[in-house]
Amino acid sequence: MNRCNPKSCILYLIIASLFCSLLIIGTANASLINDVARIILSVRTVRVEQKLFRFYSPTSNLTPYDMWPPANYDIAESTNISESSFPPLYGSTARLRIGLKISNVDLPEGSRQYKIQFAKLSSGTCSDISSWTYLGDPDSAAAWRGFDISPLADGATITDNLLTGASVKGTYEESNSTGLNPAASVDDIIEYDWSIQNNISSPDGATYCFRMVNNDGTALDTYTKYPQIISPLLEEASATGEIDVATGGNLVLTNPDSSKLTATIPANYLAASHSFGIYSFDYNDYLDRIGSQPVGKSGANSHIYRLVAEKDKIASHSFQQPIDLQIKYLDSDVSSLEEDSLQIYKYNNGSWSALSTVVDMDANTATAETSDFSSFGLFGTVKTPTPTPTATATSTPTPTATLGGGGGGGGGGGANQTATVIIRGRAYPDAEVTFVRDAQFIAKVKADSLGYFEARESNLTGGGYNFSLWAVDKSGVKSNAYTFYADIPAGAIIQFMNVLIPPTISIGSETIKPGENLKVFGSSVPESYVVIELRSEPSIFTTIAALTGSYSKYVSSQGLSQGSHSVKSKSKVSSGDESNFSNILTFGIGTPPAKKYLIGDLNKDGHVNIVDFSILAFWYKRFGFPLDYDLNSDGKIDLKDFSIMAFHWTG
Repeated sequence: MNRCNPKSCILYLIIASLFCSLLIIGTANASLINDVARIILSVRTVRVEQKLFRFYSPTSNLTPYDMWPPANYDIAESTNISESSFPPLYGSTARLRIGLKISNVDLPEGSRQYKIQFAKLSSGTCSDISSWTYLGDPDSAAAWRGFDISPLADGATITDNLLTGASVKGTYEESNSTGLNPAASVDDIIEYDWSIQNNISSPDGATYCFRMVNNDGTALDTYTKYPQIISPLLEEASATGEIDVATGGNLVLTNPDSSKLTATIPANYLAASHSFGIYSFDYNDYLDRIGSQPVGKSGANSHIYRLVAEKDKIASHSFQQPIDLQIKYLDSDVSSLEEDSLQIYKYNNGSWSALSTVVDMDANTATAETSDFSSFGLFGTVKTPTPTPTATATSTPTPTATLGGGGGGGGGGGANQTATVIIRGRAYPDAEVTFVRDAQFIAKVKADSLGYFEARESNLTGGGYNFSLWAVDKSGVKSNAYTFYADIPAGAIIQFMNVLIPPTISIGSETIKPGENLKVFGSSVPESYVVIELRSEPSIFTTIAALTGSYSKYVSSQGLSQGSHSVKSKSKVSSGDESNFSNILTFGIGTPPAKKYLIGDLNKDGHVNIVDFSILAFWYKRFGFPLDYDLNSDGKIDLKDFSIMAFHWTG
């Protein structure tokens, strides 16, 4: 028979007496009898609340001693695992302690069992989720599953309560369901321990919620806290291998761009041999997740590295002997930085700390020691830029003419004077800027470490010209063209200031599932405000470009209809000027995007070449042309359209 505390017992006796009295006097008020019956049942029912939780690093001890993460700091009780606290990678494990608070009446021993479930959080909060999945058995195909830690016994009663206020010992579990519950009084907290493993082979960056439920799958009465784990980023490259503790060894990770990280592990680094892993992540993706980089520094490499060591899938958090980390960087990685300022930084507990670093500028290497596991990156101080003429703040190029020629009567010689055009503006650090006039290539110039560039042409006769400029970023992605028309007086020196090259833009995938995030990234003017716009169902997102010019943003597709959509971006700088929009990219939600032809591909053969040029030449200054031949939609076919075609030329 259920026990109750004194207050509950007194209330129960009063209501029960009232109920019996109603039956004795034979009242016909059935509604009143039903109401009283419901009150009695509510008083008699045990109420269970998922109250608190804490993540622990896995250990072969029944009582985990190292709070998550497996590093030299701990996240607090009832704190979720985010990117900054090193979420378990594919195949890695964690321990999860959950406290269930008992209320209303005492819970008799052996009357209940519980299970644990997980669900992917697409929008809102964990409480909004309607479809949950049971934690899979060890070795199952479930995204999150139990894990068998030897020599621990599944279902063993825990020996120590670790959660605040917990006083009743539940069981350690590697699979559903729990053992029968221990006895618990009102306000007691029963503590359970779950061994869970990440089995997501293709990380999606999503957040997963966890909850305990009754053995029949029905929800508990209340959920005050939901444990959450963010799925780690998809790594760009990885290197794994077992290092013999008796001899030590090296582990080398090579990135797609040929930069490297080498870990040199000494003998006796731990008590037993471990499997090591080095994982590299996209610099912008990682910083976008954690929201910070070392103060006053900029990334000297396009990657952030994570170092782990495990034995039987149980991670260690520090070394007995320090190991050497050596990052080999590319010249292009440090072109905008003071190379002798480079340092390897370690990310722990929400902040970056510099490691004592030796830089070999001839070998392009930076080397440092570490005694614990963490994430690491190479950062440095941005070079002081070379003097650049101050631009007049205008949103479009504004010419300032300085006329050539001398005073007095010239005898008509001015008709033969030539003009010079100078264009100054900003693109991305070290970008290659192409300068075209009237569809003719004029020059390629390189932007400096802050994106400033200057392009010029001399010996121009007076007249009207169409000018176009575009840039190619470090990833080889070409920007949209910045195109304008100007009348150039003979003998003048004309300067066009404040030209902002549109940002480049790329997307992580051309097809995503409904509710998934779309990664949008590219290059922009350093530290500019980047506006990302979904065109099909207008939505605006913003981010800030790094000092390297790179930007990245995960754009939510929540609420967007299935089918084809498009996205573009533009830059805004502190002066208030803003660029034109980038190229427009198309993506599909739930289905591949509709086929999109190249701008200037008039015969729709997938190329922009001499055939398209011939078609456009036929319609030059004629009427009745197909509307899609008018590449800038100004109602006529002229040199501006040829400039646009030249920009999109594929050959």
